[in-house]
Amino acid sequence: MTAPLPFPPRATPRISVAQLGLYMVARAGRRETIIKQQRRPKTFRTNRYEDASRALRRALAAGTDGLRVLAGERARLAAQAGGTEHEIQNRTLCIAALDAIVAVWGSLDFGGFLPALGHPSPPKLRIQEVGISVRPELTLHGRDDQGHPLIGAIKLRFSKIEPLPPDAAKYIAAAVEWHLEHVAGVGVNVSPVHCVVLDVFTGAITRAPHAKARRRADIAAACREIALGWDGL
Repeated sequence: MTAPLPFPPRATPRISVAQLGLYMVARAGRRETIIKQQRRPKTFRTNRYEDASRALRRALAAGTDGLRVLAGERARLAAQAGGTEHEIQNRTLCIAALDAIVAVWGSLDFGGFLPALGHPSPPKLRIQEVGISVRPELTLHGRDDQGHPLIGAIKLRFSKIEPLPPDAAKYIAAAVEWHLEHVAGVGVNVSPVHCVVLDVFTGAITRAPHAKARRRADIAAACREIALGWDGL
């Protein structure tokens, strides 16, 4: 397996939205570990699930042609051979992810909103001096009853062995909604019900919760905690 590549410590507090969701429901020791990992990140030369994520983004954006896109990407991955242990493992996991999403494809319902590929590098959501990297993989576009434009987004989550805790998913969806409010264009409103987290291996869809103020207060308190502990870990 390819060894992790260390990065220098990040000078300013930041966290991915997926790790923020887990942070919100974690015990104290696990929270400290998450901060350490976000301050001193490690990555692999090939990002795990990147092929599956790219295929699923294309498939969802393709609408009714999505299953054909998934089948083509699965066949391409299955036809590959050789590589490092890490690359072989990644291909196996990506194929499993595509099989999992095909199994629930017919149940995916975004209420008539049209998916589009998300921006590859959107601005971070900044809360209490912490930059939250939300980066939805897809945006969802529709209109309200008066014809005014509405926007939502899909955040994908890949993990075969660790299903996303339901409450963590709700915090992630709440952060997606908050992020969209900062980046939506003039005259475009955010539809909370279309701010969703898709846990690929379980097929679970979690939408932004109604209790917006409480969730945001919790996230702000967590970000204060992250900022205070950043330099000490």
